[in-house]
Parts: sequence; structure tokens; C-alpha cells
Amino acid sequence: MEIPDGFVKVYIFFESPITEIKSETFLVDFGVLISSVKGNLGLFLGFSFYATLAVLVDMIFKKLINKN
Repeated sequence: MEIPDGFVKVYIFFESPITEIKSETFLVDFGVLISSVKGNLGLFLGFSFYATLAVLVDMIFKKLINKN
């Protein structure tokens, strides 16, 4: 078969008929993400959820006691 001018004939051959299937999975789930953020806040900013919660609870109890 003759190829007309301006056209190119290309042959494509695959190395093997076996295909490889790849899948992606999350490396970090939601719980690990939250604990990582909390750890970084505590490490770099000195932020502690326990200390913050204790201050808030203390403020609430003081306001409740001062109302009575």
C-alpha cells in the first residue's frame, strides 16, 4: 500500500499484553490529621487544649458563683 505525500505511517507495538493497575490511598486519615495539628500547635506555639479548657471552665464557674 502506497502512502500519499504528507502522511506518515506509524506502527505501535506494546511490550507486553499485561497491564499494571495502580491505586491511591490516603496516608493520613482525619484522626491523625487532628492529632498532628494539635501536636504542632503545642510544640511551636505552646498551645495546650487542656490548659485552654481549664481556663474556660474556671471562668464559667466564677461567673456562675458571682451571680448567686
